[in-house]
Amino acid sequence: MMPEMLVFSWSEMDGLHRKVASLVKEAAFTPDVIVGIVRCGLVSATHIAYLIGVRVVGGVYVRTTPTDEVLVSKDCEPETLLLTLPSCLTDRRILVVDTVMASGTSITLACQLISECRPAEVKTAVIVDWPNSPYATKHGKRPTPDFVGTSVTMWPDFPWEH
Repeated sequence: MMPEMLVFSWSEMDGLHRKVASLVKEAAFTPDVIVGIVRCGLVSATHIAYLIGVRVVGGVYVRTTPTDEVLVSKDCEPETLLLTLPSCLTDRRILVVDTVMASGTSITLACQLISECRPAEVKTAVIVDWPNSPYATKHGKRPTPDFVGTSVTMWPDFPWEH
């Protein structure tokens, strides 16, 4: 049985990306590099990069579930892979972007991997925060993102997933 979902349109995602870009600007944070969590966060990372004028966009692959199935059990070991040259991150201000944060495991693992490159500063942006997700973090406390577009109480469904 499929859980109740909150379906986002392209237009709604555009508005949320613009909101997060505005929050980043208001905070006077000027990233040198935006790193999207692949796959879902890469769409948002790229759009935000255009909105705030950041020309360098990278990626970090994080897999915490065995499939894309809705509410699939997280019974696999997480996998991470930095898809950006470490030299692009060293001594740079980094904005890590994910489209949805459920348990926070993906963004935590991404930030840990990026921190190995010795960036000057790392901040996080989440377009859709899902704090009451049934997923529990496996890596300490659920992180608090620096920038959030909106918070939801049910499974978010994004237009690029179809």
